[in-house]
Amino acid sequence: MSGRLRTIDVIVAVVAASGPIAAVGGYIPLIIVYGNGSGAPAALVAAALLLIVFTAGYTAMTRYMTNPGALYAYVTAGLGRPAGLAASCLAIVTYGSFLVGVYAFFGLITDDLVQNTLGGPALPWWIYGLACWVAVSVLSYLQIELSAKVLMVALTLEIAIIVVWDIATISQGGAAGLDLGPFTWGQFSQGSVGLAMLFAMGLFVGFETTAIYREETRNPNRAIPRATYSAVVLMGVLYAIAAWVLVMAVGTDQITAAATADPAGLFSTTVGQYAGRIAQDVTAVLLVTSTLAGQLSCQNVLARYLYSLGVDGILPTRFGQAHDRHGSPHRAAVLVSGVVLAFLAVLVAVGGDAAMIYAQFGGLLFYGLLLIITLTSLAILVFFLRNRHLEAGIWARYLSPGIALVALSVICYLGTTNFTILSGGSTAIAVTFIAVTWGLALAGAGYALVLRRVRPDVYRRIGRNS
Repeated sequence: MSGRLRTIDVIVAVVAASGPIAAVGGYIPLIIVYGNGSGAPAALVAAALLLIVFTAGYTAMTRYMTNPGALYAYVTAGLGRPAGLAASCLAIVTYGSFLVGVYAFFGLITDDLVQNTLGGPALPWWIYGLACWVAVSVLSYLQIELSAKVLMVALTLEIAIIVVWDIATISQGGAAGLDLGPFTWGQFSQGSVGLAMLFAMGLFVGFETTAIYREETRNPNRAIPRATYSAVVLMGVLYAIAAWVLVMAVGTDQITAAATADPAGLFSTTVGQYAGRIAQDVTAVLLVTSTLAGQLSCQNVLARYLYSLGVDGILPTRFGQAHDRHGSPHRAAVLVSGVVLAFLAVLVAVGGDAAMIYAQFGGLLFYGLLLIITLTSLAILVFFLRNRHLEAGIWARYLSPGIALVALSVICYLGTTNFTILSGGSTAIAVTFIAVTWGLALAGAGYALVLRRVRPDVYRRIGRNS
């Protein structure tokens, strides 16, 4: 794949993957409900700071990496090939679950838009989900520059409506005046801080994928670190301010009750209240486009993971080939589309509820993402301990990954012990998802050990870091 992407293109792809409108409208209320209530803005600031700490070690290691497999390659370089293949399996199940779950969510919000804003008929969620699948499949097959242009338009509109709502709410003084209480320790430490951090970390999904575009980026040693820091800071500022404005719009004392009563509709309601009906209708449209943009970014990420596995020989090598004209990992993209469609077909056939599908697979996304980043923190620390001759400061070598490892491990523990909440309240589903996640990771490590014995040539190519 050719290096035609600029730093801004990578930033757009990463931030769009988080779906700003969807994050503000769908996930910030969950931080309030299940986490620390009015302290949600402080939780988002803390999550951003933690990821900035992690990024110091991550970007320091980037200059020594040439594989666009992102965290898969980093874990391989730091902890060995079995751990690397385990991380790859974790990444596949994480991003794959995101695709499956959000297609269901797309069906729900599009049906709501058609009925309540456009006055159209009610249709099954899977019809809209299938339409989204077709669009994402086609765009991911084409050259990534086209995808970047689509994401740029969607992202610009999303940020614009959030800023309009911010300004409208602030200019009107919110529900009971403005204050910075939501950023204080007292409000941050109330409720369940651990769950607040877990959900807050989830809003930054995609920040770690910048390195996947390494082979397609101009001057990657310079562009990838810049893109990673920029994406984390941009998302952190955007979401923390939006969370604060949401609290101010409803009131510090009322925000938890309001978010509990209507978590999905709270943001849209306040947009209509402070910015008017037109802005509310535009928000409904942008929620759909935001979700589409996030799906497109996620599809690109997963296709590039499979592309790396194809290049390494773990998957058939044809999946590690780029399109002659478009320069995209087209065969890997087709594989992703096919597998996701099969999962959706099964869920539709058994009569799966779209809201539960989204909640349960979304929980798997949060959990898997945290496991991957935690494993990567350990890998970065070990990598620099083993390669003391490489150029990097003490902060990037040891302190950054060490601090991130401890903090992320605590959040992972909280995620495991509270997974029932993330999976929609079903203990059986929670246990199943955790078992599948860890089982696939162990299967990946086991398969690597088998390859070491029967296909040493393929084993040596895992991670392409030997």
